[in-house]
Amino acid sequence: SPIKTFRDLEVYKNTTLLVAEIFQIKIPESAKGLEKEFEILKDIAKPIPKLIAESYGDKFSSITLALNKLESAMQRISDVIAKIDFLVISIKEQETKEVLNKILRRYQLQRLKILNLQRAWNRLFNKPKDDNPAQSKHAK
Repeated sequence: SPIKTFRDLEVYKNTTLLVAEIFQIKIPESAKGLEKEFEILKDIAKPIPKLIAESYGDKFSSITLALNKLESAMQRISDVIAKIDFLVISIKEQETKEVLNKILRRYQLQRLKILNLQRAWNRLFNKPKDDNPAQSKHAK
């Protein structure tokens, strides 16, 4: 289906769902000392969909700004992955580890999809501009 708004972007939808899943994680009693780490994870993940939404709007006025925001979203995803890795190592409860690992794998996929989107926008919007088409014809 055609993309009419940022809400139509698959990476926006998926990263929004992933943030919601992070907010729904139940911290096991044995990991109550890691509550601050879970809060940091939420803080890192929350802006990712917003960066994607902003990049969609920015691509019409400044492709450089749009590509930079996608780059920031990918960096944040890398930070989310690193934080989840830390939590998986630190938590003893297997069920929570499995939930975190599922989220981690889905974030890895979204990072790749954002990279592909960034490359597509770069090809589409960063076409070389010919300053003087008449001169180019004569030069050939």
